Amino acid sequence: MKIHPRHYPTIILAAFVVFLLLGLLLGFSPERGGEGGGRGFLFLLEAVA
Repeated sequence: MKIHPRHYPTIILAAFVVFLLLGLLLGFSPERGGEGGGRGFLFLLEAVA
């Protein structure tokens, strides 16, 4: 399947949004100081287990 070059910006934007939401769900939030990262990932592991 060939991707039409006209759709490149849409694909790039959609991929950015998907990975941004995935990162936020996993706990990589833009916090100051860099402390407290990974809490969302631990919560996700607890929810699955």
